Amino acid sequence: SFMASTSTPRELSKGQLLSYIKRLKQQAATEKELADSLKSEVGALRADKAQKLAKIEELTAKFAALEAPLEGLTSESEVLREALGAAERQRDDARGESARRRRDVDEARATADEARATADEARATAD
Repeated sequence: SFMASTSTPRELSKGQLLSYIKRLKQQAATEKELADSLKSEVGALRADKAQKLAKIEELTAKFAALEAPLEGLTSESEVLREALGAAERQRDDARGESARRRRDVDEARATADEARATADEARATAD
């Protein structure tokens, strides 16, 4: 490179010094452009990150808003399930009661039929 030789800037001619200074200024300008570009990129990344964090917060709030009614539905569902179970038990009890009544009616009919038959026999015997 330009400074690879052992000479120091003091040993250079005026023309070489001006050329050296010009190159240092160009390097500084290039470094400044790079730094500005990186600052701009970091700013854009920070803005993007802030936007994404805001979106996450928004979605978290929406999720919480959806979750609350679901918890209510779950407890409501449990209440309905219990009510359904109670209704099914009542239905089964009613079916059992109905079957008992049918048996009682059948037994009463059978008893009445037997009584009629006995009465018929008694009449026939009396005649």
